[in-house]
Amino acid sequence: MQNVLSVGAALEIHHLTSPLFFIAYSVIVCATLLFFRYRHEAVLFGVTFIVTTALVVALKHIFAIPRPESALVQLTDYAFPSNHAALSAVFAVVLGWFFKYRAHCARWVSFLAVAAFVVLAVLVDISRLVLEVHTLVQVVAGTLIGSTISVIAIYVLGLKERMR
Repeated sequence: MQNVLSVGAALEIHHLTSPLFFIAYSVIVCATLLFFRYRHEAVLFGVTFIVTTALVVALKHIFAIPRPESALVQLTDYAFPSNHAALSAVFAVVLGWFFKYRAHCARWVSFLAVAAFVVLAVLVDISRLVLEVHTLVQVVAGTLIGSTISVIAIYVLGLKERMR
């Protein structure tokens, strides 16, 4: 039986990472980057978020794998891959890269920002497992998809900037 505290925390994370919240967080990130004149980084983040979401939704419909029967939260969409894991990986990789290589801040600030994004992504992944709405394979697949698309997008942005 699950620990009541861990299920409660997982439910809070589940609610704070609903699709509408993810969209709101993305809009806030893009708007903040644009406000501080990081136009390329805002586009990079927005495009990576949209491409990842589209790919995950397509894969969910292609594989059509139902949620585990033991899920503590009833969801109607398919389970594979985890969209929460994919999008939290996008946030962690792209924003971690931004704070490490683009933001003009102290090294300790960039270290804390990167660590925070990674910890938040791991907490989202764990919450999906605690609530039993995904299997480990589904969460790992989502994380790999989000991370891979993010790395490719960062690489493409680097190529584009070198060609100038």
